[in-house]
Amino acid sequence: MSQGQRIKFFGTTFAVVTAWGSANALTSISNANPAVVTDTAHAIPDGSVVKISGALGMEEINDQIAVVDVVDANSYRLLGIDSTNYGVYTSGGSVQVATFSNSCEVTGYTGDSGTTTETETETNCGKAIDFGSPDPGSVSIQYNHAPTDFQEALEASRRAVSLTALKITLPNNKGVMVDVGTVTQVGRSASAGGMWSGSATLRRVTDRFDL
Repeated sequence: MSQGQRIKFFGTTFAVVTAWGSANALTSISNANPAVVTDTAHAIPDGSVVKISGALGMEEINDQIAVVDVVDANSYRLLGIDSTNYGVYTSGGSVQVATFSNSCEVTGYTGDSGTTTETETETNCGKAIDFGSPDPGSVSIQYNHAPTDFQEALEASRRAVSLTALKITLPNNKGVMVDVGTVTQVGRSASAGGMWSGSATLRRVTDRFDL
């Protein structure tokens, strides 16, 4: 009888955005799902996390974070960004690639898919349920509290109510998961005879990316 492949927690890499690289000027963004960026000779690796800013005409896309799906040397898709109903890009704009910092203090990770809203309607002929948009859910991580760039970045996202990205690389080349959202809560606790521990909750703005 065959068994499924098990993936150990040990060896998993946890990283969060701590900085943004130099800006690449872009020349166009399509109204599509996902949005497609033209960025001549971009040299951005597949699966990178990027932030768009300064785009004119399509202001809705500014300050959003996306995962890159490379099309060719001059263009890539912004996974998780549906720009179909955004304004039409006219000019300007730049893209920055995220720099991540790792942590060796993470002790737990929990992620959920969120829920889908339900509206029940009853008539003389019976009941009907209408389903709304699915919620992308949230992520909670636990860690040993320590003054690190990783933990400070989580705090910074909460204080600024700004988007960030959490990247989880599974051991033995089992894949990469990226959660994009805003940290909404950070906690700390300790008791006699133990160590200080911390936790953070990230509210996703789009479904988790499995790379």
